[in-house]
Amino acid sequence: MSQIVTTEAGFLEQLKVFEGFARHMYLDTRANVTIGTGLLLASADAAVAAGLGFTLRQSGAPATDAAVRDDYDSVAGAPPARYPPSEYVPYTDLVASLAALNDELAARVDTAREDARAYDTGFDDYPASVRYGLLDLAFNLGRPGLLEYRRLRAALHERDWARAAEESYRYGVQDTRNQAIARWIRAATG
Repeated sequence: MSQIVTTEAGFLEQLKVFEGFARHMYLDTRANVTIGTGLLLASADAAVAAGLGFTLRQSGAPATDAAVRDDYDSVAGAPPARYPPSEYVPYTDLVASLAALNDELAARVDTAREDARAYDTGFDDYPASVRYGLLDLAFNLGRPGLLEYRRLRAALHERDWARAAEESYRYGVQDTRNQAIARWIRAATG
């Protein structure tokens, strides 16, 4: 059971738990090649262009563009639905820079924060646990998906944290994540 998150560092660590984290490429639950904390790599060229500082796992030597493409193709051809991401290690020879992955994650969280603010102008005035719950939804759903949660926004505006917690439920994410976010929002009730 996750703790109620009230700090940026705590949120980032919990997001890595929710989304999964790996320095190597793996297949997500929809069989998309992914790396880091849910960063979709749409093609081998996207993997090369991502600027993630790939190195060879064994030697630490910088990876060539061809090696990145080969790793991508190997993972893309691997059997899907393996969990955790470490199950894909046998299909990879490369790892990405931890600093590059953390920078990339921070940039996507900044985008999610802007999406949350666009969704609800009261975002910055909510208790920290509510903000981080809403930030998780924005990160996971993106702005278009978040905009579909009209009843959640109404409950937030009314500061009805219990109802907002109920309205935060998402299909397609693990129950533990839904329960954690509901608990974070409900924590604002005192």
